This record gives sequence, C-alpha cells and structure tokens, in this order.
Amino acid sequence: MPLPPNPIGFDASVLINFFEAGAMDLIVNVCAPTRSILLDVLVELQGPCEQQVTERIQRGEFTLTELAGPLELERWARYTRRLDAGESATLAAAVSRGWSIALDDEAARRLAAQELGGERITGSVGLLRAAVEARLITKDEGNLLLKTMIEAGYWSPVVRIDE
Repeated sequence: MPLPPNPIGFDASVLINFFEAGAMDLIVNVCAPTRSILLDVLVELQGPCEQQVTERIQRGEFTLTELAGPLELERWARYTRRLDAGESATLAAAVSRGWSIALDDEAARRLAAQELGGERITGSVGLLRAAVEARLITKDEGNLLLKTMIEAGYWSPVVRIDE
C-alpha cells in the first residue's frame, strides 16, 4: 500500500517508534515534505526523543505548527474525549488542512478513518513498508526495525512487515 498524499501530520507514537529503532532518518527519507508536528505532540515526547525531534524541526526536516482558529480547537476538544492531546491535535489539523496522518493507536486510526478516509492514514508499519518499496531498506531490515520497535514497547498489528 503506498503512502498517503502529503502533507503528513505525525503523532508521537510513530516518532517514538522510529526514534527507539534508531531510524528517524527513514521517516525523512521516505516521506516528502511537508512533514508536520503539532506542538501538542512535541510536548508528549521526552528526553532524547524530544531533543532529536526538536533538532530535526530546527533543521527544517519537520514543520512545527499549532492548532489555529476556532474550528480546529473545537475539533480538538471533541476528539480529546476519545484520544490523547497529540492525536487529537494532529487529527484536528489534518481534517482542517487536508493533511494525511501518521499514527499507530487503534482508536485514533478508527476515528481518523471516519474523519479523513482510510487512504490518508499510515503508521509505523506503513512507513516501513513504504521504505522497502522505495528500496531505502531491505525487507529484512524493515522486519528488524519493526522487531526493535516491538521490543521497545510498540504494540504492532503484525510481527513482520510482509504479513
């Protein structure tokens, strides 16, 4: 399955998974700009992961943005009844701004599919598969990265990217 169209808003779960696997460059290499991160997502990150994402924002690899206007804030408030603040902010911005979205949480993906349509959603596994299709990594390397993510705490819907 190909990546959804750009721009893409990234949730903390995807950023954390790729950080834990030492593969943040892969997101940048597989996803063309614009790669956006909401301030609500950045504050969910901690320690070295937050530092690395902040450095990448400063280098222009990701664009840091905030919710804007009453419509996005209204959506955010509605979504936070079911999702965390970062997922809610990313989804609110994606709906308002016509973005695609990268997130892993199952409940967030269900709501995003309702709001955006399934073709505008990806996650850690989808990004790994896209990296293999783009020949940035091999299938074995993708499976090893997924295994590393799982060992670091990611609940993956699959244990291999070729499943």
